[in-house]
Amino acid sequence: RRLLLKALVGRTLGVAADAIVVERSPAGAIAITAPERLCASLSARGGWTLVGLARTAIGVDVETASPAEPLPPDVLGREEAVTLAALPAEARPEAFARYWTVKEATLKAMGTGLNRDPATLTVRFAGDLAEMFEAGGSVGHAEVRRTGPAVAAVALLSPFPDWEGGPAP
Repeated sequence: RRLLLKALVGRTLGVAADAIVVERSPAGAIAITAPERLCASLSARGGWTLVGLARTAIGVDVETASPAEPLPPDVLGREEAVTLAALPAEARPEAFARYWTVKEATLKAMGTGLNRDPATLTVRFAGDLAEMFEAGGSVGHAEVRRTGPAVAAVALLSPFPDWEGGPAP
């Protein structure tokens, strides 16, 4: 995946892929540090690959919305669990996938990944747009889409995460 990222960034910036320097924060967040500082995020599932590249904190996630998989409720907050439980059983897998992709994309953008409990974030949807909240208030926004069996989310944060060696805001 690192080679794919370098090739895509090189093409985007108009430079050779070998000129791209990719680094990780202590928690695993990806950053492009040369030839310019950029945030990057990768996700792959079921034959789908999603790459995010931005000048601000970005996280991406792609998952499948399979009704056969059990839904792990411990990653949802109380408000989300109540909303999910109120849906018809057949709508729950996709609704859960929407919550999950936004949470995972947000945690990637925060630079923590799954080192932080996803239940500490609350996701509120307005169609395909979502806003993420934690105890201190809003942390960012996301867009979530379904393409075939895949549900994908792209999250952008404000404020910018502060980790040593990471991209400058």
